[in-house]
Amino acid sequence: MQCLTDKHFTYLSILILSFASLEAKAQNYQLIKSLPAKEVKIVTDYLANLYLIENYRLSLYDKNGNSSFIYEDYSHGKISSVDVSDPLKILVYYEDYMHLKVLDKTLSEIGSYNLNDLGYYSISALAHARDDNFWVFDNIAFRLKKMDAAGTALYSSEKFNLLFKETVQVSTMLDYENFVYLNDPKNGIYVFDRFGTYQKRIPLLELNSFQIIQNKLIYFKENSLFSYDLLSFKEEQMPLPEWLQAKASELRKDRVYVVESDKVSIFSFK
Repeated sequence: MQCLTDKHFTYLSILILSFASLEAKAQNYQLIKSLPAKEVKIVTDYLANLYLIENYRLSLYDKNGNSSFIYEDYSHGKISSVDVSDPLKILVYYEDYMHLKVLDKTLSEIGSYNLNDLGYYSISALAHARDDNFWVFDNIAFRLKKMDAAGTALYSSEKFNLLFKETVQVSTMLDYENFVYLNDPKNGIYVFDRFGTYQKRIPLLELNSFQIIQNKLIYFKENSLFSYDLLSFKEEQMPLPEWLQAKASELRKDRVYVVESDKVSIFSFK
């Protein structure tokens, strides 16, 4: 799920540099730490904490690469996605077993949901809602739904086969401000309002994950980070150093996190 918003940026003095300045300073990287890791995915929260997703394990590091906490669960299959938009209520989803775990900031379990028991039998993506409920994409009903902890659908979109001519396959989603963003790598990012009403499609294709920071949609592609302004629709590129063999990357504050084949590296930049 990466999906991955800065809900609380208005309450924090977070300096987000423009991509124009980042591009000019792209070579001014300083390695903070490299963490040995193979076949991992990463997500980061608005505090610049780093989370490594390795099959059955979720590991938490601070922005300097210091290990903090580890969560492991072998009873529900491999981790499918992690939503850290609220680092006090982290969502860990196991799609094979249709199970959702909620963890606190120490990666201690504070909630557990069997989605089959709640009446959902095929959920390809889910996200934490700003009101502490959950957004899910119901593959059987073919609808985006907001559900509460009891599984009750509070809001529901129209059926996607009635809304769209193309077949939509949602892989990740996130809730940011008053909108929900659903990513289909083949067709783009579909935007819905907080009531589940379709608004528009953003034509960004082949994305595995993305962030939204202060109305800028950030994504990685071809050894670069890109910024797509949700208001002006302007797109800018921040090339990563050529010597990196990056497979994925995220940006938080003055840190850049890079996944390579055998490690995850944390860089500062000036």
